[in-house]
Order: sequence, then C-alpha cells, then structure tokens
Amino acid sequence: MEEWKECKFKDLYRIPSKNGLSKPSRVRGSGYKMINMGELFSNDRIYNIPMELVPLTDTEKENAKVEVNDLLFARQSLIVEGAGKCSIVMETDELTVFESHIIRVRLNPELAYPPFFYYYFKNKNSPIRAIIQHCVQAGIKASDLAEINVKLPPLPIQQKIAAILSSLDDKIELNNKINTNLEQQAQALFKNWFVDNDSELIENEIGKMDILITDYVANGSFKDLADNVKYLSNETDNVLIRLTDYNNNFSSDMVYISDGSYNFLEKSKLFGDEIIISNVGANVGTVFRCPRLNKKMSLAPNSIMIRGGIYEHYLYLYFTSNYGQGLLKSIVTGSAQPKFNKTNFRSLKIKIPREEKLKKFNSVYDSMHEKIINNQNENLHLASLRNTLLPKLMNGEIEV
Repeated sequence: MEEWKECKFKDLYRIPSKNGLSKPSRVRGSGYKMINMGELFSNDRIYNIPMELVPLTDTEKENAKVEVNDLLFARQSLIVEGAGKCSIVMETDELTVFESHIIRVRLNPELAYPPFFYYYFKNKNSPIRAIIQHCVQAGIKASDLAEINVKLPPLPIQQKIAAILSSLDDKIELNNKINTNLEQQAQALFKNWFVDNDSELIENEIGKMDILITDYVANGSFKDLADNVKYLSNETDNVLIRLTDYNNNFSSDMVYISDGSYNFLEKSKLFGDEIIISNVGANVGTVFRCPRLNKKMSLAPNSIMIRGGIYEHYLYLYFTSNYGQGLLKSIVTGSAQPKFNKTNFRSLKIKIPREEKLKKFNSVYDSMHEKIINNQNENLHLASLRNTLLPKLMNGEIEV
C-alpha cells in the first residue's frame, strides 16, 4: 500500500479559512440564506434546505458565500462533543452564506478530496479533539485548526474511502426521504379520516384514557443513575433513550446503562412504538415515536411517554398534526426555559374516534408504519457499519 503522508491542514487549503457573518436578529427575515449553528448541528451533509434569510452587501456575498464541498466547522458548542463538529456542503442552488460561529474551509481539489476530510473529522480519533478549548463554552480557533497535522493518503485513495462511506450515507438519506414522504401521506390519511369528517369523534381528556403517561422516574432522580451510565460500552445492551438520539437517528454516541439501572427505571421502560413528547427546553412539544432497537430501553428526562395501545397510531398523528401541535403550545409556560407539566397535559381535551373506526384506520396505517420501522432499522444497521468502518479506513487498517 502506498504510504500516507502527513501535513498541516492549512497546506491543503485552496484559500485561507474564514469565520462567518454576524447579523443581528432585527435585520433577519429577508434576503439570502445563511447557515446557522442549527443547520450545522442538524445536518452532517448540508443540502438546499430552508434557512434563515439575511440582507447582504456585495462584499459579504463574495467573502462569505459557501460552495459545494466546503467544510464547515463549529467554532463553539455548549457541549464538548459539539465543538469542532464538521459538516460538508452538498448543494447550493442559490447564494448561501454562513454565520460567525462557523469556520469555513475550502480545500485544494488537486491535493485533497473534501468528502474524505469530512469523514476524517467525523472519526472520533481525529486530531480536532486536541485543539478544543474549555471556557464558558467549548470551542476551537481557526488558527489552531489550520495548524493540526492530518494524514494525507494519495488522492485516489481519498476518493475510494469517501465513496465507500458516502454510499452508506446516501442510502440512509434515501430511507429518511422515503420515511418523510410516508409521514406526509400518513398525515393526509389522518386528515381525511378524522379531521375533514369528524362525526364519529368523541371528546375526552387524555387522563381518562387507558394509557400510561410518565415523567421519567416516579421514585428517585437522575443523579441516582449517573454513576452507572457507561458511554459506548459493549458490556450491556440496555439503552437510555434521549431526545438527542432522535436528532442523530440513533447512529452514534448512544448511552448504555447497567442492568441495575435499567431495573431501577421500571416506570420508564420502553418496548418500541411508544409516543415520546419533549416537555422541556427549546424543542418542547416535539413528538417522536420510540424505535424498535431490539434492546432493553429506558426513557431519559424531560419527556412524556404515552403507551396508547389501540390509540397509539392515532395519538402520534394527532400530536404531530398542526392542530395537535397547537394544543401542546397552549400549555407551554416560560420563555427562557419553556415547558409544560404532566398535570396540564393530562387535562387536554382531544377528540377520540370510536373503536370500530379506529380499528379500520389502524389496518390501513399499519403497513405504512411497518415500512417506516423497517427503514429506520436498516438505517441503524447502515450507520453502525459506517461507524465501524470509519476508524479502520482512516488509519489504513482496511486497504481499498
């Protein structure tokens, strides 16, 4: 195998790295797309997605625009794991710039294949960990990023490695698009059956339904669990399901807990398909469906869980609909730390279909839901394969 060289990261730059634009909130709302930290943390590979709009001068349009294959690094993060997080621009159908908490790196294509270095910095063993500074927030400096030493395999090897890993991510993205389409179809089906014609609906309070709603641990607190948490451990298959796991599609950084901790969290055990609603924080009111991981699972804090039995499909679609989201927003209190409590949630009055109609709906929706689950499970397998291959490809352990 041809020897991999080593060089300073800055030696691969096509132009000097650059920090983005600072635009006050009062001027935002119209103009041109700007990639914020939200897009960076939510998207490893950034496509032509909806973004905040900002006005730009001609100089800003030229200096802060992003191009396909630009690498974007998070300068700051509230958590250490987010500092230096790398994303890659996949698509720019219109002029797009980036904000000040992001570092843009544009590589010389004659020396470096950008998708390879996107994966290089996704590897947990990448040298970016060494330059993270711990202040009020964890962060990195563009000057330090430029000086780190990186491995440089021959360009054809870079391209082959990136192609292997990209093929897995391409399939994951395709499955996610299919699932998004299925979710949209399900909402249309729900609207047709229960919103446009609601003559067979009866009003009820959530608390009177035969479902379980829990706020995590009835007796005890999260600190009782903390000493038993193991990160990325192979010693157990007991998973602590957090809201952040939904953001990364359960592809990495999952938290595993001991058998003793799992048994301690008796009232928060998950079996798959439960409805999870965030009731604290910036994503308050966000509704998830518990995956089927074929592992023992428990629910982390700041969530409400519903086991709805025959009502589960209906309740999930109800609370993800515009009307259901409006109901949840109506009980949210606080601005600095928005939240709603279990008592207010239980008091919500929602319309419930009669059992005969509900069973007919479930028979139609079941096949769509199973397709979504199958795609999610395939994505978990693909992500696990990618994460296993990544460090081995990056240290030359696997020859391509």
